[in-house]
Amino acid sequence: MHNTLRNLNQVVGIKGSMLVTRDGMVIASELGKGLEEEAVAALATSVIRTTHDALKQIGEEGFSLFILTASFGRLVLLEAQIAYLLVVTERTINIDATILEMQSAVRQIRKKARITVKD
Repeated sequence: MHNTLRNLNQVVGIKGSMLVTRDGMVIASELGKGLEEEAVAALATSVIRTTHDALKQIGEEGFSLFILTASFGRLVLLEAQIAYLLVVTERTINIDATILEMQSAVRQIRKKARITVKD
């Protein structure tokens, strides 16, 4: 998992990434300078729970992609079966092109998770 995150972090504009469960447990983390793991995980957990609760109220199951734009940049969450891939990016990146890289990382994570579960 760490290799997948490190490779993703090589994409221009990505500041760091991590895998976090819905309840805030960090599975793997490769955050860049200035990004504190506990603070980023807490923010992600809050976003995930609040969004799931709001969607549940309107009869929806969950989400596959969430993008939060803030002064520090963007926080992107992608559902990855076992957890969520969280990616922190610069605010000015081309998010569409970068999401393709993130989706590729999610596919790798899902594949590794299936292998891990079977062993």
